[in-house]
Amino acid sequence: MDISQTEYERLFGTLNENQTNALTTTNDCVLEIVAGPGTGKTKLLVSRVAYLLLNHKLPASGIIVTTFTKKAANEMIERLSSVLKNYDGINLKQLQIGTFHSICFGYLKFFGKSIGLNKFTIADNKDQKDVLLKAINSLGLEDVKTDKSSIKRVQSYISQQKSLGLHPEDVTIADPSDRIEAQHFQVYSEYQKILKQNALIDFDDILVHTYKLLTIRPECVSHVKHILVDEFQDTNTIQLKLIFKFTQYCKDNITIVGDADQKDKILLSNNNKEDPVHYICHKSHDDESIFIADKISNVMNDSDNSYTPKDFAIIVRVSRTFLSLERELTRKGIPYKIVKGQSFWDLKEI
Repeated sequence: MDISQTEYERLFGTLNENQTNALTTTNDCVLEIVAGPGTGKTKLLVSRVAYLLLNHKLPASGIIVTTFTKKAANEMIERLSSVLKNYDGINLKQLQIGTFHSICFGYLKFFGKSIGLNKFTIADNKDQKDVLLKAINSLGLEDVKTDKSSIKRVQSYISQQKSLGLHPEDVTIADPSDRIEAQHFQVYSEYQKILKQNALIDFDDILVHTYKLLTIRPECVSHVKHILVDEFQDTNTIQLKLIFKFTQYCKDNITIVGDADQKDKILLSNNNKEDPVHYICHKSHDDESIFIADKISNVMNDSDNSYTPKDFAIIVRVSRTFLSLERELTRKGIPYKIVKGQSFWDLKEI
C-alpha cells in the first residue's frame, strides 16, 4: 500500500468488511458491486475513485465515472473534493464525471470531425418534434400526421432503435411485410436525413455517434485507465456498448455498482379481501414496462372480466420510467393519460 496506514484509516476506516474488500480489489479487473438502497453504494464508489487515485496512482484524466443524473455527478464531485482536499497533486477537474450523455458530448465536441460532425447543435424537444413532422410530411404520410398515437409510436420506434445503438443504416427490418414497421423505418431514415441537413443531432444521437466515433478512432480513449458505472442496472444496450468502448485500451478495467436482484416476493396487503400483493423485481425499466403492459392487456382480454383501461393505475417513483411505459402501452394499443406530470415527449431536454 502506497498510502500510510494512518491515512488509509482516516480516509477509509469507516467502511465495513465487504466494502473494504471491494475497495481494495485490484485495478485490472471487472469489479461488480451489488447492494440494495441505503447500503452506502455512493460512499463506496467515491472511496473506490479515491483509492484508484492514491493507491494505484491512476491519473485523474484516466478515470471515467458515469452517473444516472447530473445531481448524482455533482454530489460525487463534492464528496471527492472533501475526501481529497489535502492532496494538492490531484486535479479533480480532470476527472470525467457525469451522465453518459454529458461525457459523450465532450468526446463529440473534440473529436466529432472524424465522423463528419464539424459543427452541430443538440436538437431540443421542439426541434425534434418539428423535424419529425417535416419527415412525416415529406413522405406524404397524412394518416400518421393527423394521429397523435401514430406519432408517438414513431417516436418510440426511433428512441428504441437508438437505445440499441442503431441508426437507419444499421437497422434490419425484422418483417419486411409489416407495413407499420416499414413505415416507421421510412420516417426514421427521413428524420435522420433532415437532422443532418440542419447540422442537428438529438439527445439519443449523442450516444450513438460516440459509439461510432470510438469504433473508427479507438485512440480517442487511449488515456482511459478505469471506468466506474453507477446504477448499472439502469444501463441500456448502447450504454453497455460504450462501457466496453471506453475501456478497450485498458483491458476492461471496470467497476460497476448496482442494486441487488431480488427474487419475486408476495406480500400481504391491508385490503379487506386480504388479496396478496405481488412484488416482482425486474432487471430493467424496459422489462418492467413490458410486464405491466402485458399484464393489463391480458386482464382486459380475459372474457371473464369487464375491465377497461380506466380501471388501471400505474404509479411510478421517477418520471424517467415514462418513456418505456408509454412505448409498451402504445404497442399494446392501451390508451393512457399522464396525471399530474408530463409525457416523456413533452419534457424539456436537459
